[in-house]
Amino acid sequence: MNKIILEYYDLIGNVIEATGATTAAVGYTRQAFINNELQNGSLIIAGNTLQGIGNTILAEVETEDFYSKLGSSIQAGGAFTGAAGEGISLFLNEEEEGIRIGILGNSLQALGSGVTALGRISNLKKTIGNEIQGLGNIIEAIGGLIDVRTDTAAAGLIFYIPGAWLQSIGTIFQTAGAYEDFIKLLEKEARKQKKSLPSVSAERHGIHFFRNYVPDP
Repeated sequence: MNKIILEYYDLIGNVIEATGATTAAVGYTRQAFINNELQNGSLIIAGNTLQGIGNTILAEVETEDFYSKLGSSIQAGGAFTGAAGEGISLFLNEEEEGIRIGILGNSLQALGSGVTALGRISNLKKTIGNEIQGLGNIIEAIGGLIDVRTDTAAAGLIFYIPGAWLQSIGTIFQTAGAYEDFIKLLEKEARKQKKSLPSVSAERHGIHFFRNYVPDP
């Protein structure tokens, strides 16, 4: 597949992931102020699902770096696991089981972020973004552990909210890095096109010269 197309899909995957992380962060924040479990939980599920979709795209289009591909795959699994955990809590009323699954999902996402960062060292924004995102996942996982041990949702929210927003900030950093990569590639291709034009023109002039001065047989 054309490299420009791959970079474009990489940018799209990052945008979807950032949208998902921000949506989930809004859902967690609403829990502190608005007592509507269905709406808040649905936002968290939608956010995690979007993160999973975004990371799946990133894993699919990565063709050069093993760590980025593996890390994005792990993150996708973690995000879908987190969505499943929230769904179990919300729709099956198995809150403790759902929280435990959510802890697993956040742990996988944190691991995936760390692995992905290893493959993105050449892009500072992406590397920093992955590290911030991973930190947010760890903080969310701590919130889940507190929820399970204390059986107090408010105690967990103290960790869920900042953790979710750190994920949002981290994914926005990654999107900015992906945008930079995409623009740089477009500029590089444009320079290549400009360099190739004079040679094509010279070749055509050479053909005309040859035709004008070489008599027909």
